[in-house]
Amino acid sequence: MRILVLQLARFGDIYQTWPVLRALQRTRPDAELHVLVRARFQDALAGFPAATVHAWPTQDILEPILNGDGSKPDEAQAEAIARFERAAEPLTGSPFDLIINLSFSPFSSYLTDFLTAGECEVRGYTRHPDGHFHIPDDSSAYFYAQAGVGRANRYHVTELFAAVAGVDLIDEDHWIEAPRPASDRRGIVVHLGASTEDKTYLPERWVSVLREVLSLSEENVTLVGSAGERPLCQTVAAQAGSDRVLNRAGESTLSELMNWIGSARLVIGADSAPVHMATLTDTPYLNLSADCVNFWETGPRSAGSRVLYAPSLQAIKPERVAQEALAMLKGEGPAGPCAVRESLSSGYLPQQMQFDDFSWRLIEALYTGSEYPKAGRREDALAFQRLFELSELALHQLDRWDSGKTRSTAAQVLAQIDQLLPEITRLNPRIEPAIQWFETERIRIPPGEAQATLARTRAAFENLRWVAAVYREYQEPEQEYRRAAALCAEIVPELREYQFARVQSAVQSLISVLQELARHSTKVGGASWSSVLSDLDTCLSSRDFIAFADFLEWKLAPALRSELTRRETLPPDVLS
Repeated sequence: MRILVLQLARFGDIYQTWPVLRALQRTRPDAELHVLVRARFQDALAGFPAATVHAWPTQDILEPILNGDGSKPDEAQAEAIARFERAAEPLTGSPFDLIINLSFSPFSSYLTDFLTAGECEVRGYTRHPDGHFHIPDDSSAYFYAQAGVGRANRYHVTELFAAVAGVDLIDEDHWIEAPRPASDRRGIVVHLGASTEDKTYLPERWVSVLREVLSLSEENVTLVGSAGERPLCQTVAAQAGSDRVLNRAGESTLSELMNWIGSARLVIGADSAPVHMATLTDTPYLNLSADCVNFWETGPRSAGSRVLYAPSLQAIKPERVAQEALAMLKGEGPAGPCAVRESLSSGYLPQQMQFDDFSWRLIEALYTGSEYPKAGRREDALAFQRLFELSELALHQLDRWDSGKTRSTAAQVLAQIDQLLPEITRLNPRIEPAIQWFETERIRIPPGEAQATLARTRAAFENLRWVAAVYREYQEPEQEYRRAAALCAEIVPELREYQFARVQSAVQSLISVLQELARHSTKVGGASWSSVLSDLDTCLSSRDFIAFADFLEWKLAPALRSELTRRETLPPDVLS
C-alpha cells in the first residue's frame, strides 16, 4: 500500500503532523509512506524515520510569474505549468492507494486532485471532476467550519490531523525516542521570537523575566531561535546581566534544537515551532498566548505544560511569567491564572480563568450529540429565533422552486437569506458555530442533477431548522395568534409607505409564526391554512406592497382575531 501525506504549511504544522505519521506507520506497518512538504520547510522532517520525503518547490514553480516583467504573461504561465508538472513527476509515476491532505488550503486541494488516480482513497480537501471544491470526510468538514483563530474550537490541531487521517493516537506516536527522565534534564530553553510581531514578547519584558528567574533558581538559560533572531537574543542576554544566559540562536539545525529542548527541564516561549518540538520530546512548556492565536488548537501538549493567556501578549506581566516558570521548576501547582495540560491525552484545564463556553458547547452538541447549552443571554435566543425563521422561509421558497412562475422570486428570496446569515453572526458571534456548520454542509453538496441538489439543499435547511428549534420560543397557541396579529399591525403601516425594508425581519417572523400555527390546526377564522399561506405567497411574489398590506389588514388579521376569540370561548378539553 502506498500512502501520501500532504503537509504544505509551516514548521509548526509539520511537527504537529509527526504523531500522525508515526500512527500511520504503527497501524499500517507494511505501507510505503510518502510525505510532501514545501522545500523551504523540509528540514522539519529531518530525523523522521522510514518515510520518503518529497520537497515541493513552490518558489521555483512561481518564479516565471513572480519575476517576469509582465510583457509575456502566457509564456510565463506556460513555463510555470511545465515546472509544476516536472515537480509532480516523482509523485505520479506510481498511483497512491491513500492520499491524506493535511494542508487545508485551496492550492493543496487542486494538487491533491491532480495526484489522485485510479481507486485512490482521499481524505482532506480535494476537487470534484468539474473543479468544484470537495470536502470528502467529516473531520475535514469540521476543520473547515470550526478551526482557526477567533473561532471556538477546542480540539487540538494534532488531534484534528489524526481524525482526518483516520488514526487514533497513543503517547508513543509522539516520540521518536523515549523522552528523557526528569532527573537527566538540565536548564531552561527560551525562545524569544515568533513568526509575527503580535506573537512576539517585547525584549525588555524578556529581560525582566530572565532576571527574576535567574535570581530565584540555579538553572542556566539557553536562548534559541533562527539566525535572524540572534541580534535580539544577544541584546536580551547582555541586559540580563548573567553569564548563566547563553545565546545559541542561529547555531543549530532543527534536529539539534530538538535535542536541546529534549534535554531541558523547561521551555518558555510564545506560539512557534518549539512549542511542538517540546511535545515531541515530552518537555514541559510555558506558553505565552494571546488572541492572535488559539492556544486550545496549537498550544503545548506535553505533560505539565501551562499557558499564560491575555487578549494582547504584552498584557502578560513579566513577573507572572517568572512566577509560573519557577512554580513549574519546583513542581508546584499554578501560581496564578493559567491553563494546565496534565497529559498528552487530556485537554487544557483553566485554573483561576473564566472562558465563555457557550460557543464551544454548541460545537460539541452539533458534532458529538451532547446536550445543547442553554441560551444564557436574551440575544442568543433571538439569534436562534432568526435562524429558525430564515430556515423556515428558505424551505418555503424551495417548495416553490419547481414552479416556473415562482422560481425567480424564490431565487431572489434565497439570495437574500444567504446575505442575512452572516449578518446574524456579525450581530452575535456566539452562535457562529451553527452557521459555519450549516454553510459547510452546503459547500459539501456535490455537483449533480438539479433534483438531487435541491433535495440536499432542503435537507441542509431542515437540519438548521431542527437546531434552531432547540431554542425556539414557541408559546401557547393563543399567545402565538396574538403575536401574529401584532406583527400584522406593525407591518401594514410601513407597507403602505413602501418601506418594506424596515419590516423585512417582522415579515420573516410573521411567516415563521403562521407556518408554526398551521402545523397545529387546519383552519384559521373559517379559512384553510393552505389557502391563507397560498395568498401570502402570492402577495410576496408580486412585490405589490399595497396588495400585501390589504391582505394583512383585511383578511389575515381578522382571521387571526376570529380564531383567537373562538379559542378563548371554547372549553380547554375541546382545544386539547
